[in-house]
Amino acid sequence: MKKLNMVNTSMKEYTAEDLITYKLQRLGIYIAKPKFDIDGTDLFAMLRSQTNTGVIFKYCRIQCKYRSLTGNKRNNVEIPEAYVKHDFIVFLYIEDGDIANNHLYCFLWEDMLAQCSPWHLKNGKYNLSISCKDFEKLFRKYVFDQAKVDRIKQRIETSLQIIQTVHGFAELTLPAFEIKAEAHVEA
Repeated sequence: MKKLNMVNTSMKEYTAEDLITYKLQRLGIYIAKPKFDIDGTDLFAMLRSQTNTGVIFKYCRIQCKYRSLTGNKRNNVEIPEAYVKHDFIVFLYIEDGDIANNHLYCFLWEDMLAQCSPWHLKNGKYNLSISCKDFEKLFRKYVFDQAKVDRIKQRIETSLQIIQTVHGFAELTLPAFEIKAEAHVEA
């Protein structure tokens, strides 16, 4: 039996997803995790608001990516074009062996579509090439920081994606009704 020469990165991918969840929740964004893949969605980022009819959660979809540059000089990310909509956000955690720095980047859909974007559309997929020598410089404007959080919150607030709970009161007047009862006695 042949051994596959692949490194299982699922533990690190989940750790990166947990880090992203922690940071967003700490900054006031609710996070939910779907039980199955919905158009590349790893997480839902939500904001809650109260209306006179109930609670509304508006949300955006997040895809979390982990890439390692330890032992590799290059890596890449591919995302199907169909996933990249107004409500789609990509987080990228890059591990380069420097444990003192968290290399966490955030790309909103307009970041991916921009003319000067490091993402390139090819064969129906957005591709991002990551090089050990220049990723920090290349991705500087995509570093996850307070400005990105503000943009994410604004994106969620203007999102058409809504989960709504409705509470209400209804007073009904029913027409009068008559009840007839008959007894049958068996002999």
